[in-house]
Amino acid sequence: MFCKLKVAVDFLRIVVCLLLSRPFGNIIHNIADKYDGRISIAVLRKFEKVAVESRKAELDLNFLKNCQSFHVFLKFLCFPLPNTSNHDVLAIRKRLLRTAITRRTRELRKLLLARDELSYDICNILNGVDFYILQKAVNRNVWKAVAQIIKTHTKKLEMLTRNVVLPFDSKETVTNLSSGRLTYDQLDILKFSLTHSICPPRIDKSDVFVCFELIHDTMVKKLQDRTQNPKLVSALSHLAHSYSLAHRPTVADLKSYKLLKDLRKNKNIVILKPDKGNGVVVLDRTAYDSGILKIISDTSKFKVLAEDPTLLRERQLQRFLRKLKATGHLDADTYSKIYPTGSPPARIYGLPKMHKPRGPDSVPPLRPIVSSIGMYNYELAKYLCCLLQPHIPFNYCTQDSFTFVAEIQKMRLSGNFMVSFDVESLFTNIALNECIDLAVK
Repeated sequence: MFCKLKVAVDFLRIVVCLLLSRPFGNIIHNIADKYDGRISIAVLRKFEKVAVESRKAELDLNFLKNCQSFHVFLKFLCFPLPNTSNHDVLAIRKRLLRTAITRRTRELRKLLLARDELSYDICNILNGVDFYILQKAVNRNVWKAVAQIIKTHTKKLEMLTRNVVLPFDSKETVTNLSSGRLTYDQLDILKFSLTHSICPPRIDKSDVFVCFELIHDTMVKKLQDRTQNPKLVSALSHLAHSYSLAHRPTVADLKSYKLLKDLRKNKNIVILKPDKGNGVVVLDRTAYDSGILKIISDTSKFKVLAEDPTLLRERQLQRFLRKLKATGHLDADTYSKIYPTGSPPARIYGLPKMHKPRGPDSVPPLRPIVSSIGMYNYELAKYLCCLLQPHIPFNYCTQDSFTFVAEIQKMRLSGNFMVSFDVESLFTNIALNECIDLAVK
């Protein structure tokens, strides 16, 4: 049965390819004759025209946004402005470019609406095969019409920017595996990855002043002449007030902030970074929750607790640290740094393994990450890490991938094989008691 179905699908593909090899005029004439006046050639021509114009509008809008990103201006914006300073000329040209982008965005919205309406009306008349053939033929004509426009835009941008690398596309970094569709602006802000920061719409002056007070507390301890403290206070105060008053977010910053805020409000999706490399992955909340639930349901690695032991363990560590301080094993600075108060419990989250093989539309497996930031023993672990780091042997370790490549290039591997082993869930399979014993010894 499966073999017969595969043969039928292959035969249908061959027939469609043969039908699409005809000129576009013949295709729409045959469709119009087949449906006997229910659809006219003029409507089909209009559908093709609107599809071409909407694609041209998308390319024009993308070109204008690229010019905005590179801070370059087209000739129609560079007309002479007599008796105007360079600063004002730049501001006027930026404003005109934003106006051109806004106007082209409105035109694109109207064209897409007209295209969707025509597509819906035609789809209700044609059967599935004829509508598929029509769409393929229209897309072929659209590509022919815009191919030269793409080359022209690329050439113009290279001339304006003097061959600076063009801005990368969101498809290179953003993978949307959710059932929802992200807008162009949302994809454009996500393509810079989750570490990208924007200017906040407002800042709290009290937070700024507290930061500068902490800076003062650190610097005043290193002053050799304490009589210079008033000058230090005056200089830091001037910097703090200047910083808070100079905060002026741009329109682009406010727009980016609103886009990120809207994405955060969407409770149906989860935005993550991939397990390996940089980028952004968007998953459905239900798919992400089921992946995490599958991980924590493994009773060999996790178990259900009757109550949260965080406060109990925090008090135990507090008593132990007080005892170490009383016996003189901890100095006051170290004690105050690692002494826990109001500690939250650990939290688990997952990072999608995009490098693992999977189906085209399937959700990738998640790598569990147990974040202990802020836990009762977090600062203690950082302190112990500094003590243990000098005693870790590096005979069989490498610093990073770049060092590994450099070392491999120096080796002669003729007649030998290089094998790579991957440990599944490495950290959850480590024997903790044995690891602690090795660290103590």
